[in-house]
Amino acid sequence: IDIAIRIAPRLESGDVARRISTSAMRVVAAPEYLARHGEPGHPAELIHHECLAYTTSPNAHQWEFLVAGRPQNFPIRARLQANSGEALLQASIAGFGLTCAPSFIVADALAAGRVRQTLAAFPIAALSIYAVLPGNRHVPHRIRVLMDFLVDRLGSGAWDKTKTRVKKAMRDMAQELLKLYAERKARPGHAFT
Repeated sequence: IDIAIRIAPRLESGDVARRISTSAMRVVAAPEYLARHGEPGHPAELIHHECLAYTTSPNAHQWEFLVAGRPQNFPIRARLQANSGEALLQASIAGFGLTCAPSFIVADALAAGRVRQTLAAFPIAALSIYAVLPGNRHVPHRIRVLMDFLVDRLGSGAWDKTKTRVKKAMRDMAQELLKLYAERKARPGHAFT
């Protein structure tokens, strides 16, 4: 593997990576859920709500918010846990509870009104999107070109747009790489590395 994309709050020690973008986190729920259970006004109220949590989170039973500029953990009741943000979003749309997910996962549902953001006054640390490389190895030119392209296309917050735009950016990236490969291949004596 030459490169991997990792979306995480932080990297493991020893990872060789370049940050290409960030994605804001949003707490969302279906309007019907909020109408039935009320909208939390403070993260401390989450313990009284049904929450949908990531199993991959190191602390799946609490969510961290900035309160008065300082990070604080608040306990949640995880009615459902999954390792897929898309699955948690679908459960939230179905009215199962609140979920905390990256904005690139919830953007379309927010725009369509299938979920509403809540607790916006209490920010959550953004996730970083990294290009992770194998350690202790020369980085081929094609990988440096790809990382520059990713930073250019996704570094300005495209991950916080809709998934459709992210998918388009990824398609554009693949087309650019294929074009670059074809141009290099057409030149005699030039290898694409």
